[in-house]
Amino acid sequence: GFEERLSLKILDLEQVDIAPPVFLFTMRGPKSSKDFPLHFSQIRFLENKIRQIYPFVGTPIKLLFKKG
Repeated sequence: GFEERLSLKILDLEQVDIAPPVFLFTMRGPKSSKDFPLHFSQIRFLENKIRQIYPFVGTPIKLLFKKG
């Protein structure tokens, strides 16, 4: 449920491609795989944080997730 999603932890983040920019998140997630991948609001939050830091204005970015 929702409480399990709160226990997600980002272990690693790397940019794996440049056209378009692709970011790979390695996550330690909930024990239940039904809550993975992330909820759309969590993905949007991470994308917005990347856009705040890096100048990807008008550029689509892709976020990938894997369990670590």
